[in-house]
Amino acid sequence: GSGKSTLVKLLARLYKPSNGNIIIDGYDIQKVELYSFRKQIGFVSQDPYLVSGSIIENISISNPEASKNDVIKVSKYACAHEFIMNLKDGYQTIIEEKGNSLSGGQKQRIAIARALLCNPKILILDEATSALDYMTEKKVLDNIKKMTINTTIIFVTHRFQNLKNIDQILVLKSGQLMEKGTHYELIQKKGLYFSMSNEI
Repeated sequence: GSGKSTLVKLLARLYKPSNGNIIIDGYDIQKVELYSFRKQIGFVSQDPYLVSGSIIENISISNPEASKNDVIKVSKYACAHEFIMNLKDGYQTIIEEKGNSLSGGQKQRIAIARALLCNPKILILDEATSALDYMTEKKVLDNIKKMTINTTIIFVTHRFQNLKNIDQILVLKSGQLMEKGTHYELIQKKGLYFSMSNEI
């Protein structure tokens, strides 16, 4: 309830700001053509939307020209390849609309693969690994970091386990920016971040 999801939805132009401007690389994002802007953004939410169709179709939506090898590559980075291959028809497995035939963690990993396939300039993960266990989440985040060297990654979470290697942490409360810094800087400050990390 601190405004994390609202902030990233504004960045992705899913919401329009009621006042003020959002500037990325010197450009007011409201003045950039929407289709062109969206092509450069990868967005994965906590409960990603999947369409009725095959798994490969769901992943390829972000880049229809991608080859099957490209799809497999990003699926491996998202730790989705193994469970996909264990399904009856692999990548051709048909899933129900909204992905109701899959677990929450499986849906999230398919959505992460889909976001990676479009090679975004900005990748937004809004609680996108919340259904994964700690080790799988760590592996996915490590893989994403390796694959997206020239990508800005915005990772929204209330988990503290995987924040130690994040370049910049922003701590929000009631819509306000309270603290910012690295994990170690914020721990040393012994402020809000420190108190929240001790509670969890």
